[in-house]
Amino acid sequence: AQIMLVAAVELRAHGHREASFEMSERGLGLVRSFPLEEAESELNRGRRAAFLTLLERWNEARAVYEKLAAEQPDDVNYQGALGTLAARLGHEPEALRISDELEGLNDPYDFGRDTYWQACIAALVGHSERAVSLLRESYGEGRYFTLALHRDYDLEPLRDDPAYQEFARPRGN
Repeated sequence: AQIMLVAAVELRAHGHREASFEMSERGLGLVRSFPLEEAESELNRGRRAAFLTLLERWNEARAVYEKLAAEQPDDVNYQGALGTLAARLGHEPEALRISDELEGLNDPYDFGRDTYWQACIAALVGHSERAVSLLRESYGEGRYFTLALHRDYDLEPLRDDPAYQEFARPRGN
């Protein structure tokens, strides 16, 4: 299921939207086919929510993330996902409220995750300059560069932004 999720995200990042939807449907079907205990594990519910998000079934994804967030209220990833879904659903005040709550977290071992989620929310509500600034800040707080940056679908609104392109540009050693 994890390989299917990565494949779906990569397909989307490289302009193969329909293929991404197909892979997401297959992955969602796989996760739902697991024995109940395995399908309902926290890990697989998170995967289910991610597949639903990729399929743009945002209300369904939000319902899954809301349950996960209620079980794990300090998990910045669930809170961040709820913020991005609020933005996708056009609920900007809710998205910005969640972003503000993320800003107030004081986990010394977060390494920029909360700030990264704020950047994703800002990107989705159309605050490109703030999003890029928050991305820079998140990496300054210890977030590490990986290939995942290019495929983060929450950052899709920034893809044509020159400041984002400069930030995301690969650098030589």
